[in-house]
Amino acid sequence: AENGLLIIGQLRCNKDREYAICLADKLQWPCFADILSGLRGVCGIAAHDQMLFADCGLKDYHPDVVLQLGGRITSKRLQEGFLNNRAGRKHIFVDSHSQRLDPNASITYRVQTKIADFCEHLLTTIKNSMPACYHETLSAISLATEKIIENEIQREGSLTEPFLAQM
Repeated sequence: AENGLLIIGQLRCNKDREYAICLADKLQWPCFADILSGLRGVCGIAAHDQMLFADCGLKDYHPDVVLQLGGRITSKRLQEGFLNNRAGRKHIFVDSHSQRLDPNASITYRVQTKIADFCEHLLTTIKNSMPACYHETLSAISLATEKIIENEIQREGSLTEPFLAQM
């Protein structure tokens, strides 16, 4: 894929997390890690949900392939907005269970296997790749978004929900 997106949903064990990080590093695609992945802030575009809310930098981003590792995604903006109505795009869902977690019917391929095993196999077949065209742009927008949030939290100076979420 020339313009891929990695989405990391709910991961249930550290081995899956370790392999998901390795795959994200190898693919060099933008990566949206859901809060249930245990990788938010560790891997990928940390402020993707806020970016989807503000629609900054994402309205022109149309990945040709979405690879989703792990189960449920909590972000309604990602689930209902970004993943919905994207004709012509492949959406590959990988998880060890057989639950149907596709409220928008956007998944085109479903792979039921252990995530660590899937990643390990993929890591051996992928050659080193260059960052996807939007990776650097989205990373820069995410850093700017995080800085704005941090400044607002410091300006507020009291215990607020955003302040606690950052801790």
